[in-house]
Amino acid sequence: MKSLFLICAFVGAMLPGGGAAARTPMNIDQWTKTGGGSLTMDLISYTDENNVRSSGRIMTANPWVGLFVLPTLAISGSLYVQSPFGNDFFNQPDMLGFTAGARYYKQLYHFYGYIGAELGMLSFSRTGDDVNAKIHASTLNEDTEGFMVSVPAGLLLPLSRSLAIDLGVRVHSIWLSGGARWVESSIGYLGIFLSF
Repeated sequence: MKSLFLICAFVGAMLPGGGAAARTPMNIDQWTKTGGGSLTMDLISYTDENNVRSSGRIMTANPWVGLFVLPTLAISGSLYVQSPFGNDFFNQPDMLGFTAGARYYKQLYHFYGYIGAELGMLSFSRTGDDVNAKIHASTLNEDTEGFMVSVPAGLLLPLSRSLAIDLGVRVHSIWLSGGARWVESSIGYLGIFLSF
């Protein structure tokens, strides 16, 4: 009888809420610093109705940092760099953007889900004296500026207490001063998430 009581006490201490407080999968709490991002390369090959072929590459870097002001809410800031190059894209301008906002995190058993919103400004590099063509805008030059609304959402798969794989979606809505606008969506976003 005494051994049965000890076994029940041991099992009860191992269950969440029994004995010591349950340990979360990641080291996330108020004032925890965080960061992450991704680096991608898109290969583009396009043939029009006249059988004219265009090709090139677009490198996109999207690092970000954040600070948890609550155990479930982090303020965040992102850098967004897009650089077209190669074959037919050598004269395309680079795009540089900065955004700031917040992300809400929710623990889902061993994982974390999150969604956020960020707003920021964009600028473009000068690539020549003439009006430059951009992949999504035909009247873009060195004076063109704009702003971007970014919505990050996804699921964190913890590898350790301070590192996780970030799977999700990134939606960027972009408006330029010349009137052009478009939406870029990355479905199947793969990045890293750090907490320290």
